[in-house]
Amino acid sequence: MFPKEDHIKMIPGDELRIIHKADGIEKLKMKGNIIKIGVNDEIYLEIKGNFKVPTDPEIRYTIEFVWKSTAYDRMKTALRVFLKDE
Repeated sequence: MFPKEDHIKMIPGDELRIIHKADGIEKLKMKGNIIKIGVNDEIYLEIKGNFKVPTDPEIRYTIEFVWKSTAYDRMKTALRVFLKDE
């Protein structure tokens, strides 16, 4: 479950990074793509690879969004074309 905030909008296809640290040492780091957002705002994440994920409910994770620059790259390309177009 992810806290619901107005400035955060997640959709299937977004990429998340999950990090688990213990005693300041990074124990686990993996990336996954959101495949589904459930009725109760549960996030279903598909993670590729072989990870031995800890199942202890006391373990805390850090979740980070992975920024994809696709829209930004398209805007830069369009501006370059506009600049060169007579």
